[in-house]
Amino acid sequence: MLRINVEANKIWDLFQKEKARLEKDLMEIAEDIERGVVIYLTSVGESGEERPDIIMYVYDEPMFEEPCIDAADCEEVAKTMYQWAAVKPAAVVDDELEEDEEEDEEEAQEEEIEMREEDLDYALYDFINLTIDESMGDFDSARKKKFFQDCKEHFLEYMYRKWDVTIYRPMYLVDENGVESYEEYPYELLDYEDEDNPIYMPE
Repeated sequence: MLRINVEANKIWDLFQKEKARLEKDLMEIAEDIERGVVIYLTSVGESGEERPDIIMYVYDEPMFEEPCIDAADCEEVAKTMYQWAAVKPAAVVDDELEEDEEEDEEEAQEEEIEMREEDLDYALYDFINLTIDESMGDFDSARKKKFFQDCKEHFLEYMYRKWDVTIYRPMYLVDENGVESYEEYPYELLDYEDEDNPIYMPE
């Protein structure tokens, strides 16, 4: 439950009395310890004019801040913030935490994909360089890119389908509806009916 230390209609007068202190400090005017809500009064200056500034923190994170113009505005801002604080902040913070967690997970997945592709490319380059008679420098960039991609896709498919080897190659793929999703090999969108790969068909 929100405990109100200073009623909304008394905040303006309190500010006038404590203006010097509020230029430097936050003064707690309401709190709900169980839900992590604290509302503070402080001071904000506009062109040298000091005014009340009401700030709501939820779990030590600033959620809302509103400077007040006059006594009537100060009372209205405080009432609105008190009412809002009594019912909503926990849900808002939970939503933001979920969004942050989702963003962190996506960033980690993207980094995982990038690092894995680099590892595969370096390993493939070394393997091909040891295998072919031609110098790798004889491949122009366009042909080299297509050649590398083709070798990588065919080799991984062969390992998975012919020898039932677990392949570690996560990827973000877009389905026919344009929805992007994180998938691990083998991907649902893989086409095994490629006429270029008859050797990879199951026996």
